[in-house]
Amino acid sequence: MIQGRIHGLDALRAIAMILGVFLHASIAYKVGYHQGYWVKDATHNGFFYDFVYFWVNSFRMPAFFLLAGFFARLLYLKIGIKKFSIHRIKRIILPFVASLIIILPITVVPFYFSKLFYEQGLSFEESKNMSLQFFVDWFTFKDYQGIMHLWFLHNLIVLYVFALVSLVLNHYIKISSKFKFLDRLFHVFKNQPHVFVFLSALPIAGVVMLYDSPIPFIWTGLFPQNPQLLYYGFFFLIGWFLHRNVFYLENFNKNFWLYLVLGTGLSVFLLAWLNNLEGQPTIAVLLFKLLYALQGNLLVFGMIGCFNTIFNKNSSFLRYLSDSAYWVYLIHIPFVVGLQMLLFDSSIPGFLRFWIVCIGALFACFFSYHFFVRYNGIGSFLHGKRHKKDDAFLKKNKVHIAKQ
Repeated sequence: MIQGRIHGLDALRAIAMILGVFLHASIAYKVGYHQGYWVKDATHNGFFYDFVYFWVNSFRMPAFFLLAGFFARLLYLKIGIKKFSIHRIKRIILPFVASLIIILPITVVPFYFSKLFYEQGLSFEESKNMSLQFFVDWFTFKDYQGIMHLWFLHNLIVLYVFALVSLVLNHYIKISSKFKFLDRLFHVFKNQPHVFVFLSALPIAGVVMLYDSPIPFIWTGLFPQNPQLLYYGFFFLIGWFLHRNVFYLENFNKNFWLYLVLGTGLSVFLLAWLNNLEGQPTIAVLLFKLLYALQGNLLVFGMIGCFNTIFNKNSSFLRYLSDSAYWVYLIHIPFVVGLQMLLFDSSIPGFLRFWIVCIGALFACFFSYHFFVRYNGIGSFLHGKRHKKDDAFLKKNKVHIAKQ
């Protein structure tokens, strides 16, 4: 039985955030569908980057929202509704608002510069000056839909509000009693995680069917225009019920490697199929969506089992990674795009550019976090107060920082 803090899930949540660097770094080098607003390296591309994007995108955010639901219930039970609400305002809503004002304009400007300099052929000086002026009216730039990579915070806020309303209503009409059959399912399939992985993929596939596209795409506007909230909300709900039945987590530890191998194999197959899906009959598209949901589940629960088996340890390094991941995700895109543009038409071999972008962006993100975020007010909002003397003590004695 799992007892105490589940460090493996904490580490997985951090990695899910940090993988955003690799996901976004791959876009400039993809061969297949390319996000129209993103910069593209015309001198280097390959299907490897299509796979990186497809594979990471299949499980990263589903896993993140599942863990958000899991830890939301954990936190609510620990501190109660009132303190939970204040905690979420401080950790999610305030960083979201601050990011809209400060980080989002910084994020958008490199794309705007790229459009002016590379697409419209303006001089470097003109492009630079117009990009700087863009800070004033960046919201009106019609080529960008709203909040870009901050969409996940917006969706999280909506889901937290829904969860809080449900918790309040539960005191009066006992909503939780309506869902006890879901708890019973965990016990019915207590030692059959394969059945759980497959059955939970069915409603997820049902949501994917609601999309016009073969796979879920990200909508970055403030007002939902696709089933995105329903899609990630379902994973949030799974995480909530997994915490109600926390004993079930151990089931994914034994065969995590099987889930990861099968999920990755399905990723390769589906990516090849996706490039030839246009024009195929409706039944083929429906089958594709069902297999996509199953593939995502295999990878999500495979990762849960993997991290609970390998990384479920009391580690100061993993705690630091967990603390920094939030900031890394918020700030990484300008570094990624800036490095991608710097490498355009350079003498650096194409196969090295992706890795230079990933490593360079991660270095810049961690550097900015350690020296400008971790020990000040920004860090206290993102993860609670941290002190240099505590970090020095941890480094020397290899003990764990208790979460604030």
